[in-house]
Amino acid sequence: DRKKAEAEKVRYQAEREKILKDLHDGIGGLTTNINLLAEIAQTRDDMGDVRRSLATIADLSRESLSEIRNFLQSLDVKDLTWQTVAAELRHLGSAIVESHDIRFSLTTSLPEQAGGPSSMMAMNLYRIYKESLANIVKHSHASAVEVSLGLQTSTLMLSVHDDGVGVGEQRGSGRGLINMRTRAEELGGRLAITTDKGTTVLLSIPVSKPATA
Repeated sequence: DRKKAEAEKVRYQAEREKILKDLHDGIGGLTTNINLLAEIAQTRDDMGDVRRSLATIADLSRESLSEIRNFLQSLDVKDLTWQTVAAELRHLGSAIVESHDIRFSLTTSLPEQAGGPSSMMAMNLYRIYKESLANIVKHSHASAVEVSLGLQTSTLMLSVHDDGVGVGEQRGSGRGLINMRTRAEELGGRLAITTDKGTTVLLSIPVSKPATA
């Protein structure tokens, strides 16, 4: 019993540290950017510059609200199913991509009684997905994005494909790509980026139970 309690304490501490890191990287980073933009705007005399700063602040504020919503949802494990994850990915994709005049679609292959992810898996999945979409918006010059989410036996597969310039590994080659790979590895999964008539980000993650109807 003592060993079990100690193991549970270690697991709890690791999960706590992971949550704090996610808060710092996500909401903390966005809040820092908002603060910097607000300070810069106060020093500008050109109203055009001020308006552009305010527009960016508004965008970052909306993203912060989305981050908080995702974070709270990922903690509510009892209501988290693969279907609710798919609905959230569809909402995020539409909000992030379509606002830049890029067509967005999402298809799923999820058995009705397939369970759902843990809070940590959901949080990392959202982060990887959002980074993929951010890279498309920033670098791809794409006109369309196609996303698919499915369960194949005991593996979750998330594919994000765009029809852009197809720069593959060069796109998002900084901290963003490193963080995506790290998060995939933390889930015991794999992240692959390929170029073929655009760019495809393919995430595969083992799940605890086979996908059964």
